[in-house]
Amino acid sequence: MKTNLIKKNILLMLLSTGAILCQTNDTTYIYGDSLKTNNIQIFKGWDYHPGDDSTWGLPAFSSVGWKTVDCTLDLDSIKAYNWNGIGWFRKTIVIDSSLMNKIVAMTLNHYGASQFYIDGKLINNFGTVSKNSDGEKIYYSNSEPIIINFNSSSTYLFAIRYSNHLPIDHSFLYKIFRNTIGFYATFKNWTEGINFYGITQANDSVLNAWLIGILLSISVIYFLLFLFYSKQKEYLYYTIFTFAFALALATSLFDNIIYSETFYFLSFEIISRITLFAVFLGVLAFLYQIFYGRMLKLFRYFLTLGIGIFIWEMIIPVNGTIRKVVLAFVFITSIEILRVLFLAIKRKKNNAWVIGAGVCVFTVGILSVIIYGLAGGQVNSIYVILILLFSIPLSMSIYLARSSSQTNKNLETQLAAVKQLSEEAIEKEKTAAKLAVETQLVRAENERKTQELEYAKEIEKAYTELKSTQAQLIHSEKMASLGELTAGIAHEIKNPLNFINNFSEISTELLDELKTELQNHNTEEIIGIAESLKQNLDKINQHGKRADSIVKGMLMHSRGTSGEKVLTNINDLLDQYVILAYHGLRAKDKEFNITIEKEYDDSIGKINIIPQDISRVFLNVINNACYAANQKRLKEDKHFSPVLKVSTKNLEKIVEIRIRDNGDGIPKSIREKLFNPFFTTKPTGEGTGLGLSLSYDIIVKQHAGEIKFESEEGEFTEFIITLPKS
Repeated sequence: MKTNLIKKNILLMLLSTGAILCQTNDTTYIYGDSLKTNNIQIFKGWDYHPGDDSTWGLPAFSSVGWKTVDCTLDLDSIKAYNWNGIGWFRKTIVIDSSLMNKIVAMTLNHYGASQFYIDGKLINNFGTVSKNSDGEKIYYSNSEPIIINFNSSSTYLFAIRYSNHLPIDHSFLYKIFRNTIGFYATFKNWTEGINFYGITQANDSVLNAWLIGILLSISVIYFLLFLFYSKQKEYLYYTIFTFAFALALATSLFDNIIYSETFYFLSFEIISRITLFAVFLGVLAFLYQIFYGRMLKLFRYFLTLGIGIFIWEMIIPVNGTIRKVVLAFVFITSIEILRVLFLAIKRKKNNAWVIGAGVCVFTVGILSVIIYGLAGGQVNSIYVILILLFSIPLSMSIYLARSSSQTNKNLETQLAAVKQLSEEAIEKEKTAAKLAVETQLVRAENERKTQELEYAKEIEKAYTELKSTQAQLIHSEKMASLGELTAGIAHEIKNPLNFINNFSEISTELLDELKTELQNHNTEEIIGIAESLKQNLDKINQHGKRADSIVKGMLMHSRGTSGEKVLTNINDLLDQYVILAYHGLRAKDKEFNITIEKEYDDSIGKINIIPQDISRVFLNVINNACYAANQKRLKEDKHFSPVLKVSTKNLEKIVEIRIRDNGDGIPKSIREKLFNPFFTTKPTGEGTGLGLSLSYDIIVKQHAGEIKFESEEGEFTEFIITLPKS
């Protein structure tokens, strides 16, 4: 059991010294004067009955014939209580007149689940009481106070419905550290009850925080050492060990999290199991690395076994067999750790005795604690437990420190030797150096020039490769733009083709009717059919021209830029690519939809631009806007309606184009990078990061225009493009 629980029990025993408490069989008398200076613990004289019946908590029920027991339920005599995991406890409490209409604090300290009743009324719940372990939710009460307001009555019936389904048959470690499965009931005055609870919590939290902080600091230091010199893999394994150890201690801060299947990953059990595996595997990996310089095959088996146990735990949580398998895993891993250390010490490996000493302290200490516990004793000293827990990490840290120190000493010795040899060599070469100084200078100059020439060639080669790569990336971005455009055109061109096919089929049927009417010499019907055929042919011609215009637009986009500006209707070009972008996105995602609002200024007319390049800008910005609005819809709910608004405006010598979406906006932290090459916020594989960079070059460098944006996070983004008319 945890050391903080041991400390709490010891404190409760000390605080209760000198309390005046009078008890008969099932009646306890509490006097106000004694409660002012002493805590009153109620262990003995509880009426007890195993099983569960809701009427047992009512004052009208008679507990005659029930056993009178100590509510802590000592494990040594548990069989005599017929404990089956759940039972009821009753006691009559009599107070003197000084406590009437006063507030008193009572604590229930246990590692189980309980319901506390006064005169048949439920006062407090700690966890969930259940007849079986599956429904039970353990709650470590941690001395949390129950506030009782005694009224004018002097006699009260206290009833506690309590369950604890711990595996008593094989929990010898539980017996050593706690030795009971029941509860501790203690009366305190109001002020002391609150203060005691707060101080106890604070002390435990501070102690755990210090220990966790020390381990995490060590973990960070050695992780940084590993990052700076990754060949020292023992630093990484020591980091894993100390971090797992810190996480194991951290779980004690949250060990009152109630177990449930819904939040099983947050439970103390599963976190403890993971950290247990990581601690032992971290020690083993550390030893393999420092004594063998590599991972042995055995480590793979241990790692596979640990992962298998964890998966088993996930499928069948809280299982007695699992606990036995985990203990077997710990035992086997410990044997392997001892084997590796024994061989290392036997072969006189450097500093192997340091870690061996730490492991010996831990092993001997744990065996002593187990033997002492089996003999009926309990380990109550927090210092003993701390020495046991930190013996191995401390010895590992000392080993690393000694190894590092020896490495530094060897390096210093070698440096001193090198320095001495260097000084001797310098003295010997001084004369020769004076004679050859001119030759060396010439040689050095030649080498410098040769080196500079090689560097220049390398720089030129790297520059050529960079330009080639950049050209390939730009081509990829253009091809991606063409792909999106083609998808939209394919989706858009299906409509006129469908009309052409439909009217062709109807015209074929009309021709069959025309033949019949000609044979019948029915002039009126012949004229009517001919008129219908003429209308169908007109519609086929109309939709054929529409398809032809779409294909011409695609060809214009795919031919690339010629660098020549032509007079172009900017409204028609913008509208065409709004439709193509929309249909392209619809072709990729059938659920995509967006409301398009258009506001074009007809007074603009035609302006002098390179239409192929400007179309790429429109397609890129519109696609980005639709993507942002659609992502917000996916994150929020179906009530959000994506909107794309496009507009043009005639401003004397320039034309202003605005493209606005109602997405999440652009974060302030990335706005300065938005037009940088290769910068993208889209997931990997969905964007090259060149779209806006190329758009900037097309607008600013090729057309002497301007492209900027306005955005408010969570509300909108609007790109503003200005182009000169000539």
